[in-house]
Amino acid sequence: MPPLNPQTHQQTQGNIPPFPPTPISSNLSPANTLPKWLWRWIGILMMGGGGIGGLFLILTVNSGTPNIREIGEIPVNLVTVTTAKIEESTEFIGNLEVGRSQIIKPPTSGIVTQVFVQPGERIPKGTPMFQIDPQGLVKFVSSPQKNHPSVVNSNSNFDNQLATISVLEAEQASRRADVNFYQRQFDKYTKLVAQGEVSGDIRDNFLRKLKTAQTKLAQVESKIQLRKQNRKQNPNPESSPPPTYYIKAPFTGNLLSLQTKVGDIINRDDQLATLTQTSPLKLQIYIPANRREQLRPGMTIQILNDQGKPVGTSRVVTIANHQQNSQESILVTAIYQNSSAELEAPNFIRTRIIWKSYPGVLIPRNAVNAIAKEPFVYVSESQPQNRFVARQRKVKLGSLQGDNYQIQDGLQPGEKVIVSNLARLRDGEPISIVKGNGE
Repeated sequence: MPPLNPQTHQQTQGNIPPFPPTPISSNLSPANTLPKWLWRWIGILMMGGGGIGGLFLILTVNSGTPNIREIGEIPVNLVTVTTAKIEESTEFIGNLEVGRSQIIKPPTSGIVTQVFVQPGERIPKGTPMFQIDPQGLVKFVSSPQKNHPSVVNSNSNFDNQLATISVLEAEQASRRADVNFYQRQFDKYTKLVAQGEVSGDIRDNFLRKLKTAQTKLAQVESKIQLRKQNRKQNPNPESSPPPTYYIKAPFTGNLLSLQTKVGDIINRDDQLATLTQTSPLKLQIYIPANRREQLRPGMTIQILNDQGKPVGTSRVVTIANHQQNSQESILVTAIYQNSSAELEAPNFIRTRIIWKSYPGVLIPRNAVNAIAKEPFVYVSESQPQNRFVARQRKVKLGSLQGDNYQIQDGLQPGEKVIVSNLARLRDGEPISIVKGNGE
């Protein structure tokens, strides 16, 4: 399997991660607190002869009125700057495989009298899967009519005579489920290839599996039609004696395939079914060779859903060199417990390798704004008489951690940043705290 192109989420320190643009005012000087109506009266007094004295009176009255500033305060919400764990990570497409697979064989020769399982079914350990009657085979072979031409000719087709239509229809349902599954996977990775996120080899692999599943479904449907026709012409054989052997599941897993049915004559070497272990699962990830020095056993691997949210974690177990078609890469293997069987295998999944983690300062993404591509935030600054103003503060951004930015410089834990009404603020603007003042 060729290495897949990783999708990195790590931000380089020289680049500023994208943040949502918010329209802001280009005037960064303190706000003029005189309302418009006051300017109108100043103009009237100047034209009407009130002169300097009237102007002085108005300004004096304005400066002594405490409610004027309160009317101009902008309501805002605050968030306290905190420290949190910063993670540097990269996304890769991983290959999820079954951890264990076993072919189920009978302990003795005989006739299959009961089949309790169906393909695709999750089977707990110790659950009966088949009933085998060894005496039924002896009675059949020692029958006085064993040399009769009709009996001899039917020996090779004995399993077809005793097989029931219900068993074939169960296999038909399983084959149809396979077709639907591979069709969904093919459609999914066709879109990912068009977006340039994965290699076209993955899509082609699912296309081959889809065609194989469609062929097997057609074969089963053909058998069902033939069985219905034969049933009209020939009576069903007599039922077998009660079974004497049970074949049980050796471990909890999914029944990947079913190769036998009721009425089959079986020997010790015949394959009855294939059981695959669903927990734990093996995870394989191909990493670019230039990452070799960063890899180490025990590193955390996050399992992601289609939205990029973590749904589980695993750890790096083995690290090995891999070369295919003159391309060198690193094969990383991990074990995922999958205790609730939420993931299917084999399958391709999104993963994220955590290269390193360390404490850092985080603030919400919506607290960050920019002027001329220079990021800044507004910090709440206390004033006399229990008042507050917004102070503009330049910051240096690090990587984006979910919905939060890492702040490399410009803020300290405990400071309070403004996260609302940013478009109305200017440096020194009076504010009223609606939420988040920490009191």
